[in-house]
Amino acid sequence: LILFFHNLDGSSLQTGIIYYRRLLTTEIVGRILPIDLTNMTLAEAMKYARPDIPWPPSPDNCKDMIVPGFDGSDLRIRLYLPDHHDDDLPLIMHFHGGGFVAGTVEMDDHRCSWLAREVGCLVISVDYRLAPEYRFPVAIEDGFAAWCWAVTNARSLGWDARRSAVSGSSAGGHIAVAVTRLTQMRNVQQPGFQLVV
Repeated sequence: LILFFHNLDGSSLQTGIIYYRRLLTTEIVGRILPIDLTNMTLAEAMKYARPDIPWPPSPDNCKDMIVPGFDGSDLRIRLYLPDHHDDDLPLIMHFHGGGFVAGTVEMDDHRCSWLAREVGCLVISVDYRLAPEYRFPVAIEDGFAAWCWAVTNARSLGWDARRSAVSGSSAGGHIAVAVTRLTQMRNVQQPGFQLVV
């Protein structure tokens, strides 16, 4: 789990360790002092799955955008650009992990920023909606909606539609694979590669 949060530049390793310790502490406390979820509201129960931790500052090569989710609701994405770029960049669309119930684009900020700079590509990280507030298959459909938005706006975003990939870790890897499959089933331009961890 620590490696899941470890970035190549080591910038958020401490955040990952804090998150891991809180999850471990919750598990130990839950065994010593059993937590009765039946008497909790959903918001109270979700505090155990989504600890409130401070994220490091966002890199300077990213910006947030709101695009339409699959049902027309707002979907936040974060764009990362390389330092020097022309049009026709390759694209990596990234989906964070978190078991479909936790995680945000912020937890992979520095990894996505590093990819954009070192690979020389546009990276789009998708802040898909989480369970249990949003039931299956909302996260996958949000991922597909983000992909369709990126394909439709390829020219204005400056990426080469022939050079693309989807990536993700854990639940995000599941979404990346599902998005690829949906592009086949729904006759939408497919990503050229998948990187799932």
